[in-house]
Amino acid sequence: MPVANVALEVTNLDFDGIKTNLKNYLKSKDTFADFDFDHSNLSVLMDVLAYNSFYNAFYINQLANESFLESAQLRNNVVAKAKGIGYTPRSTTAPSATLTLQITPATPTAEALIVEEYTEFASAVTGVDYFFVTTDTYTVNQDRNGNYIAEVEVKEGTQVEHRYVVDKKNPDQRFLVKNKSADVSTLDVVVQRSQTDLTVKEFKLADNLVELTGTDDVYFLDEVEEGLFEVTFGNGVLGTPVADGNVVILDYISTQGEKGNGALTFTPTGRVAGSENVTITTLVAANGGKPRETIEEIKFNAPKYFATQGRLVTVEDYLAMTRNMVPNLDSLTGWGGEDNVPKRYGEVYISVKPVNRAFYSELEKENIRRQLTERNLVTVRVRVVDPDYTFIEVTSDIYYDPRGTKLTSDQLKAFVHAQLKNFSKTELLKFNRDFRYSMLVGLMDNLDPAIRNNLTNLRLRKSFIPSIVRENNFTLYYNNDLYRPNPSYSGTLTSSYFSHANPSGAEIADCQLDDSEGILRVVQYDAQSNVTSIVQSNIGTVGYGGGDVVFQGFRPLSWTGDKVDVFCRPKIQDIKPLREQILAILDEDIKLTMFTVVDREGSDPTSNTSTVTSSEAYTGT
Repeated sequence: MPVANVALEVTNLDFDGIKTNLKNYLKSKDTFADFDFDHSNLSVLMDVLAYNSFYNAFYINQLANESFLESAQLRNNVVAKAKGIGYTPRSTTAPSATLTLQITPATPTAEALIVEEYTEFASAVTGVDYFFVTTDTYTVNQDRNGNYIAEVEVKEGTQVEHRYVVDKKNPDQRFLVKNKSADVSTLDVVVQRSQTDLTVKEFKLADNLVELTGTDDVYFLDEVEEGLFEVTFGNGVLGTPVADGNVVILDYISTQGEKGNGALTFTPTGRVAGSENVTITTLVAANGGKPRETIEEIKFNAPKYFATQGRLVTVEDYLAMTRNMVPNLDSLTGWGGEDNVPKRYGEVYISVKPVNRAFYSELEKENIRRQLTERNLVTVRVRVVDPDYTFIEVTSDIYYDPRGTKLTSDQLKAFVHAQLKNFSKTELLKFNRDFRYSMLVGLMDNLDPAIRNNLTNLRLRKSFIPSIVRENNFTLYYNNDLYRPNPSYSGTLTSSYFSHANPSGAEIADCQLDDSEGILRVVQYDAQSNVTSIVQSNIGTVGYGGGDVVFQGFRPLSWTGDKVDVFCRPKIQDIKPLREQILAILDEDIKLTMFTVVDREGSDPTSNTSTVTSSEAYTGT
C-alpha cells in the first residue's frame, strides 16, 4: 500500500537522512508501492544517489565556506580574500638587536670607516648558534676623542639573492621570493638594465596608491601559494613597468624567526670595517622575532586594516595602522586628546609596549610618529607615549594543611610565588587588562589541595627616581579611587625610606611619605617611641577620588635602593587601568607568609612565618 504522498526533504544532508528521504518519497508513489527498498537492488541505487547528493552537499558547503574570509580554513583562500581588501599578511620576522661597535682601525687613519651591509655577527640562545647581519651600510666618523663608535642594528638570518631575466614572451614568468622563511621587510628590489649593462635602479614597496604615478619606481608584494611571496611591477599607469631583458634582483634575509629572540652576546665572524679589533656592547638584546602571520591573525587584522582605507581619521584607524607597521609589538592602545589628562584638542595619543621590554627607544617612537604623521590629517598632531606601569603589591597569609601535600612549606610557597608571576604574565602586562581580586585569591586557593584559604591585601605601587639638585614637581596617576573611610583617616599612602631636610635645613634620615586630609607630607616614624614626627608639612596633595598624587617642591637628599616607591591603598580590590596604564605584579611585590592550619589536637609547631621578597625587570619574567 502506498503511503501518503510526501515531498522530497532537502534540509537533512547526512547520508542516512538523504537515503531515508529518498525511500519515503518513492514509497509515496504508486509505481513503487510494493517494492522492498531494503533488500533489493533498488537499495544499491538509492545508496548511489544518496552518496552523490552527500558529496555534492559537502562540496558546495566547503565551497561556500572558503568563499568568505571569516569562514575560510585553507591558508591560500584566506590570503586571497585578504588580498581582495588590500591586506598583505606578515612574513616571518627576524629578531633584531642594537649594538654599539667601537672599531680600532688596523692602520691609523682619520678617514671614515664603512661597516658594510650584511656584516655578520654570531650569538647563541640556549646553546644554539645564530648569525646576525647588518641590513644597512653604516658610515663611521671619528668622534672628538678620535674613536670610531657606531650604533648599528643587526637582524638574525642569512642573505639570499634571486636573479630573474625579464622575458616578456613568457606569460607565466613570475618573480618569486623562493624562501618560506624570508623576512620580506628586509627585501631589496633592484632592476638592472641588462645582463651586460650594470646600471641599476632601486624599487620601493608601493604603500600608497593615491599619489602613485606611472613613473614611480615601485613594486607590489603579495603572498601566493605555498606561503611564498611574489613581486610584481607597475603597468605604466600605476608604477614603472620592467622592460624585456632587464634583470630583477631580489635580496633579503632568510631567518629562523622567534628562535633567535634573547640573543645577548655578539662576536664578529670576520672583519668589521676592515678591522679585527672591535669592541661590541649590546644596547638592546635580540627581540621581535615572529613566525609568519597565522590564519587567525589574518582574519582578525585584515578587516581592521581595510576599515582604515589607507587614511587615519578615527583612533581605531591609528591602532590598525600601528598594528600593521610596527615590529615587535606586544600591546597598544590609543585615545583622542579630548580624553587625555590634561585635555589636548587636535591631538591623538598612541601608547605602545614592545615584546620582552618595558619601552620602545626614543628613536623607535619617533619613527612610529613619523610614519603615522605621513598618513593622518594635517591638523592632527600624533603623540607616541610610553606605557605607565602601576604595580600591585600582593601581601598574603596562606593557610594550609601539611598533611594534604607532599611539598614542604618552602616548596609550596615557591610554587605559589611562581604561579602569581605567571598570573601577571597571562592576565596583566598589557593595556586594558583589568585586575580581578576574586580571580587572584581563587587561583591561590586552588593551586594545591592542602591550601585551605588565604588572606590577601593589596597596595598599588608607583616608582620614580627623583632629582636631588632641584625640586621635583610632578603627578603620579593611580587612576583608581583610594581608600579613605572617613575624612580624618591617615594611612592611605606611604613610601620607601629616604632622607629629607626639615624646615631648618637639617637632614633627617629614615623619612617616608604620608597623607593627612588630602595633604602630602614627609614624616619620620620612631618605632621605639611610637611617635610620628612631621619633617615637611606640605609637599603636595592626594586626590582620593581618582588617585592623583601631586608632588610640589619634593627634594629628597638620598634614598634607599635605586628608586623611591610610593604605595597607596585602593578603595576597592578590583583595579582598572586607564589609557596608557599597564598593571603588573613583580617579584618584589609578592610577599607570602605560610601558616599551618590549627587542627583539633592543637597547632602544628612547624609553622613557617618567613617572607619572600625579590626583584625583577618590568617584563614580569
